[in-house]
Amino acid sequence: MEITIGITTYNRRVMLMRCLKTLFADIGDDERVKEVMVVDLGSSDGTQEMVNTRFPNVRLIQATEIGRNRAAARNRVITESKTDWTVVSEDDIYFKDGWLNAWCKCAFDGDLIFPSGFCIFMVHRALIEKVGLLDEGYVDGRYDDMDYINMMTRYTQKTSVILKRVAVKYPDDAFFIHDWNNPGRLPNPLSYDYYTKKWGIKPNQAMGVK
Repeated sequence: MEITIGITTYNRRVMLMRCLKTLFADIGDDERVKEVMVVDLGSSDGTQEMVNTRFPNVRLIQATEIGRNRAAARNRVITESKTDWTVVSEDDIYFKDGWLNAWCKCAFDGDLIFPSGFCIFMVHRALIEKVGLLDEGYVDGRYDDMDYINMMTRYTQKTSVILKRVAVKYPDDAFFIHDWNNPGRLPNPLSYDYYTKKWGIKPNQAMGVK
């Protein structure tokens, strides 16, 4: 099993540093992890210098052309990945010991592993090739993750594909800490309207929240 881990970031140097510290504290020199990358959307707070200095083994990708489009940043991680499995995370996720082992144990070819309530997921290349990338219409960086769950669910319901397994999983949330007290967390009506028009439901309904 070979895995690429990609983290998207914009002007949150301190958060990204903690994210990377907790990540490497758990994965160490795990042979399954072939690459860790950071996709930076044009930070001006010293993010690039921090990554290059403190984490020289991390591949830093400058993606200023993307703007603030979180879905496009996630897609960049996926398209840059050279492994069958790709983990896509935001910079405000802090990792706890054992998360990678837990996810690997419940992973099957064709899966999307997605803990409820967290902006991180692991997806298999086989499923990406069938379903595609995230919808970049969510230009202000909200609800693209929920949209991706819907895309996977629609695919599994409407298509009988030859894959070992296609599923949306919800592993134990105890493996992560999500820093909700960070900039850019207020709901944006642009993405909200885009989502509701596309799916005919409110975003939280897709996550099973009434």
